[in-house]
Amino acid sequence: MNHYKVAVFDLDGTLFNNQSQVSQQNLKALKSLKETGMLLGIASGRDYAHIATHYQDLANLMDFIVEENGTHFIDLHTNKETLTSKPVDSQQFANFYQKLSVVTTAAFFNEKGKPYGMGDQAVLDFFMAQAHAREVNKISLSQLMQHTFHKIVVAHYLADSAQLDQLVSKYLPHNLSATKSVNFLFEIQDADTSKSSGIQSYLDTQGIKMSEVVAFGDGDNDLSMIQDAGLGVAMKNAMNDVKKVANMITEDDANGNGVAKFIEKYFFHA
Repeated sequence: MNHYKVAVFDLDGTLFNNQSQVSQQNLKALKSLKETGMLLGIASGRDYAHIATHYQDLANLMDFIVEENGTHFIDLHTNKETLTSKPVDSQQFANFYQKLSVVTTAAFFNEKGKPYGMGDQAVLDFFMAQAHAREVNKISLSQLMQHTFHKIVVAHYLADSAQLDQLVSKYLPHNLSATKSVNFLFEIQDADTSKSSGIQSYLDTQGIKMSEVVAFGDGDNDLSMIQDAGLGVAMKNAMNDVKKVANMITEDDANGNGVAKFIEKYFFHA
């Protein structure tokens, strides 16, 4: 049918619609793809615990999950979790975060599956609602140095993010990266870590090449895997930079089951 051995999917804006739901049509298409013998994976900014708890039908179809933008991957056949990145220097991040203080923001991270947040409470509440998360342990910036984390999110609720974009661009340390999955947040992590590097780490355990991967995504944090995959597929609703590096673009967006329609047409000629 094709020479691709692995299909990897982003969640928000890709498999998920704007209500953070995965449709039955998308699930059916993934199941059909899996039945051909392809390995299926998720590459998300979300953590595995959240995915497995809230989206069990989807997780059950997967062979692996690259979580938190490539900082870890989990082989779901062995349940082994592998760390693939260096932690963010908490003092360095605290210094950077203070330089953003002219904009109202909050920061959020996971440590050993436990969620923590700091900053403006209204922004934290907004972020939690958007992420469909139910709890967060509030800490102060001075307490950040007591924690170890590999990705941290800086969120806001501005209609126009230009000011925050400029501050992040100006003050972000060179050893860190800042990418967006949606407009209201930045995901900060080690600059050498990405969804692509996380996928590659998993592929190395399977003897599979990146050229044998099909990757679907829409956001700035998907750009690396879209660019490096053998077939990079951008969603119709993808950011322009992602579309520029993609091999193909879906005919419909995430709300219109764009992934399912692409799979049906490209792999099964429906």
